[in-house]
Amino acid sequence: MADVLIQDLLPWVDIKEPENISIGEDVNSGQLFFPVPFVLGELYLWKGDYENAARQYYQLIYDNNYIIDQRSRSSWIVENNAFTESRYINWWAMFDFNENEHITMLAGSIEHGEGVLLDTLINKNHELTPSKVAVQYFDNQIYYHTANITKEGDLRGQYGSYFDYSYLADLNRTSSRSENYIYKFQNLVSKTTKAVPVYRIGLLYLRYAEAVNRTGKPALAFATLKNGLSAATLSVDTLVPPSERFMSFDSEGNGVLYDYVNFADELFDESIGVHERGCGDVHLAKDFIIPPLGSKNDSINYVEDKIVEELALETAFEGNRFSDLMRIALRRNDPAYLAKRVASKHTDYKAEIEAKLSDVNNWYLPKE
Repeated sequence: MADVLIQDLLPWVDIKEPENISIGEDVNSGQLFFPVPFVLGELYLWKGDYENAARQYYQLIYDNNYIIDQRSRSSWIVENNAFTESRYINWWAMFDFNENEHITMLAGSIEHGEGVLLDTLINKNHELTPSKVAVQYFDNQIYYHTANITKEGDLRGQYGSYFDYSYLADLNRTSSRSENYIYKFQNLVSKTTKAVPVYRIGLLYLRYAEAVNRTGKPALAFATLKNGLSAATLSVDTLVPPSERFMSFDSEGNGVLYDYVNFADELFDESIGVHERGCGDVHLAKDFIIPPLGSKNDSINYVEDKIVEELALETAFEGNRFSDLMRIALRRNDPAYLAKRVASKHTDYKAEIEAKLSDVNNWYLPKE
């Protein structure tokens, strides 16, 4: 189907979307479109046409001035080289109707008796809650104030993606709730409107990183996580070597940039890495690196694993995880890549679930 859909969409790739109009007090029409370049990028990515995927993602970033900068970063307060108990959770604030982070949302009215199902499942009835594995993903990260002053945990976790009621005990308060619950969508419900995020800027950059990594540019992909894509980053050969920036270059390092690797515009000067959104100044980290490995393909697989981990952190509970794991597992011809990760969150029947998912046929709904 990918080839058929790509041919259907290509004639529309340069067609401008209609002017935004207000469709209520919370949402404008521009937030409801599925940009053709994003959809094409997804199709190319699944198809294994990584250069064209990267090209579509890049063009969407460039044409719409999409950038990841300090405004979307959470941070700890540090005094006298010591962490206090105070923190700014700026990242969570992006999950609001009016934030530019959202590229595409599914929105609807609640004025005529329709329930807010996602809100009910997550915030009220707690039918969907973070798994222990998901919480551990956040807890196992390192926050960097400097290269040497660090703290465990990713600020996109507690108070960002999910909320832990156990902290109330430390404040001598009580609550009838005891479990973690998903927190990040509660600002996408108002008195009149409800919405579910589909595409947003964080996901777009991670899709771009996945695509360029598979074109043979693991350093560029890792810089998307660690350093941010800017002229300053791309000017440092130890961060992104000339072979990953240029189609061809001379002995002095001058050459012709790949069309999807040009971040020279001053728009990108304030870019930060996606991982910095929750883990501080990771560009200073000496241990958040691509380690020396045996081959270029080993480096690509290592960076791909880091991108998959970053997707779990940045887009937790947004509905992408199973399909992300499917795509990587199919690419590597390794069903266990998906099976082990999905089974890991189940305390009961873990072995049985892993065995069942080791058969690719069990990843899909039955025909009958």
